[in-house]
Amino acid sequence: MSVGRSLSIAALASLWLAGASLAQPFREPAKGNAERAAILDAIRPAVEAEMRGPVEFVVTTMRASPNWAFMQVESQLPGGGAIDLAQTGLRDEAEMMDGRTVFAQDHDDLGRSDPNHKRDRFF
Repeated sequence: MSVGRSLSIAALASLWLAGASLAQPFREPAKGNAERAAILDAIRPAVEAEMRGPVEFVVTTMRASPNWAFMQVESQLPGGGAIDLAQTGLRDEAEMMDGRTVFAQDHDDLGRSDPNHKRDRFF
């Protein structure tokens, strides 16, 4: 086997092992689960600020690991009513939006058990 081929195989193996060591298993927290509620509560203030009032979420997708969560949720008024985007902070973008879908990622290096820790959130 040539030296170049050996180095290529070693490099690919190193990349594969590095990726495998960084990979974190994810799960989907069940409806009614305290972790699921904590994840949704982490994004609720930012969404309520944009919607200018209280919201409920209908979860389409949620994936969580020990220090991050990704979710796709549909925002609605408490009780299930539709949010009128013309009455929100998103009124200028309402024509370009596809409903009231929110995609969010919540990252917390310390875990969700510390309510005073600043989390990184992306919407």
